[in-house]
Amino acid sequence: IIDTYRQQGAARVYWITVPAVRDPARQKIVRAVDAAVEVAAQPWADQVRIIDSIPVFTPGNVYRDAMPISGTETIVRQADGIHLNDAGSSHLASIVISSLQRDWTLGR
Repeated sequence: IIDTYRQQGAARVYWITVPAVRDPARQKIVRAVDAAVEVAAQPWADQVRIIDSIPVFTPGNVYRDAMPISGTETIVRQADGIHLNDAGSSHLASIVISSLQRDWTLGR
């Protein structure tokens, strides 16, 4: 997928890791997928940015429903224990935008 998205070197790819999920059985799957993506991106490291959401949303890979955002404890996950809700998605979007701005400001 990464190779397709990079369009033979014409595009940069930003890939976001999946933060820990509530279900322990699914956590193993998520960790395996995140690790596989990290390895798969290596051949194109200059064109692929892995944005690690784990330290932000699930420090130590420990699931949590809420986290502090701008000093306020905020629910960031949907009831399914997997997906981010609107507040979590908005926070993640700000992280992605910061990464984009850094890259484009630095001319990478």
